[in-house]
Amino acid sequence: MRALVIAIAIVLPLVASAQRIDDARARFEEGQRLYEAGKFEDAIAAFEAAYKAKPHPNVLYNIGQAYERLLDYPSSVRFFERYLAETAPTAEFRNIVENRLRVLHNLPGRVSVVTFPEKVTATFVAQDKSNAVVEESGVTPKVFRLAPGDYTLRLEAPGLETE
Repeated sequence: MRALVIAIAIVLPLVASAQRIDDARARFEEGQRLYEAGKFEDAIAAFEAAYKAKPHPNVLYNIGQAYERLLDYPSSVRFFERYLAETAPTAEFRNIVENRLRVLHNLPGRVSVVTFPEKVTATFVAQDKSNAVVEESGVTPKVFRLAPGDYTLRLEAPGLETE
């Protein structure tokens, strides 16, 4: 009887582990199919379920790619950085992820400025790497495309008083 209890105690965790691996594989394959079909949000959900069932850094890579396809760059960066944190320096996709992160970190941002009243001159002011002052101006409402960096926003219009 005691040998049977020990055998059950050893076998049950192995069966549960095999089921988790099978579930993770099925979810991962579902995520790949959804990704290939252009259903990136659904692919992310499937990849996240796969990762939850059996964490593996390559799943984080796939989630990062799906977020990048959705143009959700902050989420893409977050998952690519997690991939790098969980992999060895010789990992399969490491160079690709490092290159993608360099590109993503240097993408221009889009800032929409809407004012009431409209027709206010909005100016973003920053210093570039050589300490030269860079200004980008436009009349509201306007969407600005700005390089990465720290900016001050200045609003000006006849009769507009600043605090």
